[in-house]
Amino acid sequence: MRRALFPELLRLRGDEGARGVIAAQPDRLVLAPFDLDAPAGVDLPEDRSRLAGEGVPGR
Repeated sequence: MRRALFPELLRLRGDEGARGVIAAQPDRLVLAPFDLDAPAGVDLPEDRSRLAGEGVPGR
């Protein structure tokens, strides 16, 4: 997420994540390709490690 969105993200409550922030202005969305399937989540350290390639066979 861009730094400009941090104030909006910090106001979020509950477990919806940034879904509402993205939906409010979809033109701010930029899709980035990954060579992995989308993870179930990215809020835990092990999720971030998996995305960074740590513990992924062949990396």
